[in-house]
Formats: sequence, structure tokens, C-alpha cells
Amino acid sequence: MYRRQTDDPVHRMLWIYSLDPAESRLSGARVKVPVPYEPLDPGPTGSLFKVVGYDSDSQTTLPPVDLEDRRIAIASGIEPSPTDYRFQMQMVYAVAMRTYDTFRRALGRELHWAFDHPKEEPSRLELYPFWNCRQNASYSREAKAIHFGWFRAKEAFGRNLKGGKVFTSLSHDVVVHELTHAFLDGLRGHFLVPYHHDTFAFHEAFADLVAIFTHFSNRAVVKKQIAMARGEISKAKLLFDLARQFGHTTRNDAEALRSALELTDDDNVITYDPKMEIHKLGAVLVAAVFEAFTIVFTRKTRTLLKLATGGTGELPKGDIPDLLCDMLAKAASDLAKQFLTICIRAIDYCPPVAMTFGDYLRAMITADFDIVPDDPWGYREALVDAFIKRRIAIEGVDTLSEKSLLWQPTMGDLNSTNELGPEPDTFGSKVDHADRKYEARAQRVVSYLSKIEIPRTLGFTRPSDCELAGEPGPIVVESARVSRAASPDGALSQHLVAEVSQTIPVKRNNLTFDCTQGSTIIIDSNGRVRYVVTKNVDHIVKAMNSFQGNFESAWVTENGRMKAVDSAFCVWHGKK
Repeated sequence: MYRRQTDDPVHRMLWIYSLDPAESRLSGARVKVPVPYEPLDPGPTGSLFKVVGYDSDSQTTLPPVDLEDRRIAIASGIEPSPTDYRFQMQMVYAVAMRTYDTFRRALGRELHWAFDHPKEEPSRLELYPFWNCRQNASYSREAKAIHFGWFRAKEAFGRNLKGGKVFTSLSHDVVVHELTHAFLDGLRGHFLVPYHHDTFAFHEAFADLVAIFTHFSNRAVVKKQIAMARGEISKAKLLFDLARQFGHTTRNDAEALRSALELTDDDNVITYDPKMEIHKLGAVLVAAVFEAFTIVFTRKTRTLLKLATGGTGELPKGDIPDLLCDMLAKAASDLAKQFLTICIRAIDYCPPVAMTFGDYLRAMITADFDIVPDDPWGYREALVDAFIKRRIAIEGVDTLSEKSLLWQPTMGDLNSTNELGPEPDTFGSKVDHADRKYEARAQRVVSYLSKIEIPRTLGFTRPSDCELAGEPGPIVVESARVSRAASPDGALSQHLVAEVSQTIPVKRNNLTFDCTQGSTIIIDSNGRVRYVVTKNVDHIVKAMNSFQGNFESAWVTENGRMKAVDSAFCVWHGKK
């Protein structure tokens, strides 16, 4: 990531579609947004992203866009137009940088790509705005790229012309969704291995959560929708719909591709079922989080409504007062930012392998508890209730109280870190080297953990209900990264997050596969190990034995060994 210089501007203003080209400009769909500044080469090409105008169908490359051109810069970039290829290239860059900044602020650190080499300079993620004529968009670690397709509209709805061109790169939701896959892959690379049916579904759900919560960053859109819904946030459908143009032009029901609200009706709640297609299973998680969001929003704005209605809470017929609409819009935007931060920060508290929806709930609860222990508005209570309502399984707890759901602090050997030896020069892995003075002791702890003689201290085990097909590999520290967060009262919290893994060859049904067990280790600023969140080989084999998805499509067999298929996370079709 480019380090801002003293005389650099803070932001570069650029035009984007905040929703998609088919939405009315009066709703705030066209907007100039601040994009974190960095010097750019034509492309645009920056320190993190390279936009490439290559069309794989025609095998042609369009000229790059130079956003440093003074005529373009003074106009805040290229004005929105679905027929100007230069705007498409500008839009994917601008949305990519803003999404990266959202993750950076939530985690309190710079991010790494899954394909970055540990001893080399960070790579760029390549963005292809018009890769091919395909009704999809996809992120691929192997290609180090996101490919955005375009297609001819099958249906005419609203401002969409039947047979007209639809570019997925012009959908704000699609761009954020695919970028989130890339960021999550860099944070938890083993989530591409389908040990559990929840893991791929979580990838899709998390990408949808980030895309939909990002809607609330555009105050003009939020205000317009709240005015139309007369203050009832759950009726502001546009805010909760995902990829409306994509859905309108590919489906017969004139609906968005997905919606965070479609499962939240009390009379029609769709509960967790591991046999669901991964996007539909992910939608259960999305609905749970957004139900908690709407509940907390109602709690926090009840006083506003009472003041505006003389204490009745019942709004009269007609338009709601403009000042009330402004205040409700601000409350919704601020709350969405808080929920999005909770969702992103929770990734640091997730196990590195075989993640389940229940694990994610516990990660959200623990991550939020570490910053706001008292939870005066009941954010965590609302989340727990929404998960219970959808019958999402939560393993490893005796009750559903908040204290039971928190990851438990470690005990015993892991806190005995007084005699650790010298600080290592390198981990041979993706390590955040910022603030070395603070990190010195914490990194020594991680180095110690990688060399301990008893893997069981990390929760690692040898398989008990299947055959060991070879000697376990070494314990590897895959990453060590510092995270920082500020509590509402301004207190700074910082900790180091380490991923530790071990590969064990296991035989299952006469086939051999390499099972990776792993632990996420949270270390505080004093070098004390707070949490160790582990999924060992027994957890993983149990999950694979109960795999309810299409197991054959998730794994292939070569020479008597199983391996996960090449994964490309897409907007709709899932893995290809």
C-alpha cells in the first residue's frame, strides 16, 4: 500500500455508480466519492490494483486510462456512462480502493493477498472490467485476478433494455462482492478448502454482507429510501437488495439477485439446512445479521420517533419531516458502519480451517466484547437471537449465554512465555512488520508456539477415527499480523493475530488426503496469549463425514489421493 507523503492530497475524487446504471440518478446512484490518494500509472495502476482492459473473447486490449491527466482529474474523473469503457476502468479501481480502505480501517492494518510471496514485494490484484461475454464475475487466486463479464439482458425491466448490454463491472455490489472474496482469501486462505459445507457458503455470505452494508455509506441513497419507507428501515428495500440490475435482467420475477430481507419475515423464516445451494445457505447467515441490524436500529431510533410524534411513536400520514429523515439516515449509516466493522473484525477471531456459521457468531461476539464489554444497545444479544431463530448450529458451548459463546481464554503452557529465546529474523511467511517495538515479544511468542514439542498444547491431535497415512508435517506459522481498534470511548486496543497450521496425511474410505488442522492465536500487547481457536484433524474428519453439500463437486481424486478443486468465487454460479 502506498504510504502518503506530507504534501500528498488525502483523497482523489472520482465518479462511480453507487448502485448500478439502471437506478435513477435522483436516488443518488451517480455520485462523486473520495478515493484514498496514491500516484497512478495508466490503467489505472496503483500499488494494490491494476486495471486491464483486455477482452478475452476478441483477444483485444483497450487503451489504459490515465487518471493523472489534468483534464480528467479536474473533472473528478470520467463521468458515469455505461458506454464509455474508460469509466468502467475508473469505476472498478475506485470501488476497489474504497473497499480496501473499509477493510484496512476495520482491521487496523494493511492487508495481504493470498498469492503474495512472503519474501517479495506485495503483488497487485488485476481487475478485468470486460473480460468476456459471460453472465457472471469471479475472483480466482490462481489467476491473481477478478474477471467481470458482460451479457445481453434476457428481460426488460425498468431502465433495462431487453437484449441490451449489462456489465457486471458497473454494478457496485458485484465489484464489492468479488473484492471481498479476494480480501477474505488473503485473511483466511484455507477457507478455499471445503472441509465443511458452511465454509464456501460463508465466503458468499460474507461477500454479500460487505456489499449490502456498503450501501449505507451513501447518505443520499439512505435518506431517499428512509423517506420512501417512512422511517421503517426494514421496508427500505433498495438498501437491502444485492445486484438489482443483474437480477432484473437475468430472472423472470423482476427481483434483485439476492436480498438481505427476503428471509426475515417472521411468518416465513427459512432456517438453516446444510443441503442448500451455497448462495442460498449463505443467505440464511446474511438474513440473521441484518435482522440484528434492524432490531438495533429500531432500539436506537425509538427516542427520535417519540420526540417527533409527541410521544406516541406513530407517524402521521404523509411525508416524514425532513429533519427527522436526516437524523434517521445518519443513524442508519452510522449503525451500518459499526455492524460492518464487527463483521470484518470477527475474521481475525475465526478458526483458520473448516469454518462454520456457529464459529462466526462466536467470533463476532468475542471480537465485539473485546472492544465494547458492556454492549448497552444489545448488539450481541440481537445477533444471538437471530442465529437461534434460524436454527444455526453452534458447537462447543453448554448454553447460549454471551459468556458461553465467547472464545475462552487459554490456560496452562501457552501463558508460560518468560523463557522464549531470541526474536526470530523472519517467519518465512506473511508477516506485518509495522511497529516492531510492540511486535518483538509477541512475535517471539508465535515463534515459540511453532516449535513446541507437544502439538496438543495448540489443540492439535492425530486422527482417532480414521487411518494416519503418513507422518504429520511440521507446525507452520503461516501469518502474524497486528490489528488495532478503537473503542467508542476512544481507548486503543491492539493485538497480534497468528495462524498456525499442520498438515496430516489421512486415509478416508481408501482414499488419502492431506488434512490441514489449524489454530488462530490472539496475543495481546503484553505478549500474553488470549485465545487459541482450533480446528484439529478430528473436527475436520467429522465435518467431512457429515458433508451435506455436493461433496463430489468439491473434491477430485487423482492417483488415489483427494484434493480440493480449483475454486473461483462468482456472483451467482459458485465454484466453476
